[in-house]
Amino acid sequence: MEPRTPVTNPLYGVMAELVLEEAIRQYHIRRLREEIDAALAAHDRGRFMELAAELARLTEPDGGRSNRGA
Repeated sequence: MEPRTPVTNPLYGVMAELVLEEAIRQYHIRRLREEIDAALAAHDRGRFMELAAELARLTEPDGGRSNRGA
């Protein structure tokens, strides 16, 4: 009996990349929200505005991947 060759589909790699990218994006969003909460608690308006702008970019419908403002 010959050993079975694993069946690999090129789409699996692409799908894995997409899942990983989304997981990283969600991690960054969660981290930013925590930092925003900390900035609010510290009454740090400048830091809040900076973090809120970054969060807005990450949560845009295109995921902040557009070249606007670049």
